[in-house]
Amino acid sequence: MVDLPDRIKKVDLSRVMKTSFLDYAMSVIVARAYQMYVMG
Repeated sequence: MVDLPDRIKKVDLSRVMKTSFLDYAMSVIVARAYQMYVMG
């Protein structure tokens, strides 16, 4: 197996994608809800 340089970390891609998607989805929901709240 190839040794990785110190600045490169191994990550669980499925976890990163799941977290990123949930963060994005929540930001969209909040932005739309706020827009509806402001407009009445």
